[in-house]
Amino acid sequence: MKTEKTSATLETVLSQYRVFRMSVWAVLALLIAALVCLFINRYAAFALLGLALVFHIFYVRRQQKAYTELVNRSNIELTVMKKIGAEDVSGKSTGGLNASTIKRAGMMPCDGSPSFFWGMEGDMGPFHLQISDVSIPQQFELKKGGKNRIHFNTGVWTHVVLPSDTGYRYAVLDETAVPTPIRMAYFDKDPVMFQAALNESSLKGKAVLYRPLNEEDQRPAPAVIRALRDLISYTPGFVALSLHGRELDLFIRGRFLAMPVTVSKKPAMASLEFDPFPELDYIKKLAAACNGAPLLPGRQDAADNQ
Repeated sequence: MKTEKTSATLETVLSQYRVFRMSVWAVLALLIAALVCLFINRYAAFALLGLALVFHIFYVRRQQKAYTELVNRSNIELTVMKKIGAEDVSGKSTGGLNASTIKRAGMMPCDGSPSFFWGMEGDMGPFHLQISDVSIPQQFELKKGGKNRIHFNTGVWTHVVLPSDTGYRYAVLDETAVPTPIRMAYFDKDPVMFQAALNESSLKGKAVLYRPLNEEDQRPAPAVIRALRDLISYTPGFVALSLHGRELDLFIRGRFLAMPVTVSKKPAMASLEFDPFPELDYIKKLAAACNGAPLLPGRQDAADNQ
């Protein structure tokens, strides 16, 4: 049964849709009038064509953009925002994420200023989350010593703050989450993180592990591997994970909070309530697994002395 808020949201979207459709019909009317005028007055026909073009550029396209943004915001408000209790979202918001968040995660390069869209923050149980669509500029060379080129890695970035410091530091990346040449060049320059065997048959040939050199215990606990495996199996995107202390970062390449919006069909309740990011439920389970992983020996001693 539709709630009062959901019904009001649908009515608002329908109202904007009607405005947009009326503007489209107005352009069609101008074009038809111009066609008729071709047989009467050529100058009037050209004037009407010019008017239709100006009206389309300065009004119809703005209405289409406003409608698309309203649909995306309404969809996110009824789904993802509701799950985490976020208070606000917009096409230009970052959800509190920035370039330092990406660089601190230490699992991919960020060569310049990333762009964030539809960002929000809130809580799921004991976990504080910041989520946003993101486009990350990453430099690469087609050949060694050649000219630097820019690749934009796009997807959803989720930053999770755990209740306490886990003592762990590692990264697990689907090999497609970051293009291989970019990933290898990035970690070749890292003085701390080195590639190690993942020791998980179900992820062999699909994901790679990076951890501090000679620290064998810095690797995902079995419960974390299971939760990560479930997420990788579920999502059509490509997952990169970084756990460092009490911060868990996940980037899913090829997934987006803002879905494509069709303007040819009238909006319906089902489309507004369709969850664009069901991976969030898997991320919550993954955060719980990271938070419940056994403490490392040094961390356990410190905890016992408190």
